[in-house]
Amino acid sequence: MADIAKKLEAMKTLAGQTQMSEQYRALYQAMEAVMTEIAQQLSENERAFDEYAQIVEDMDAFLADLTSGDEDESEFEEGFDADEDEDEAEALLEFECPQCGYRIVYDVQSLAADAEPRCPKCAAPLFDDGLDA
Repeated sequence: MADIAKKLEAMKTLAGQTQMSEQYRALYQAMEAVMTEIAQQLSENERAFDEYAQIVEDMDAFLADLTSGDEDESEFEEGFDADEDEDEAEALLEFECPQCGYRIVYDVQSLAADAEPRCPKCAAPLFDDGLDA
């Protein structure tokens, strides 16, 4: 942007030193006004781009933080074998924690043995017994 501003100033200086008819001077002034407006818009666009670039960087860092601390989910994905036979696959139940939204997969046998299953991430009970104390 600085280069454009310098070039516009140089053009103004040159035009001031040049002999022009009134028609050419009016044409030059109109073109100068348009170029100045374009330069201002470019400057505003550069500022907006820099702001959006910073927002994207912040979002990228935020998402990296979110995904870097989520080993539990990757362990689930690594431990699940898609080629298991159907009987074993049907014995799995997936729940979503009502508190934090974390996905939990239980096999039917361990779920039946667990008296009150809780979310491994936030420790909230997975099921509301409906009884308020």
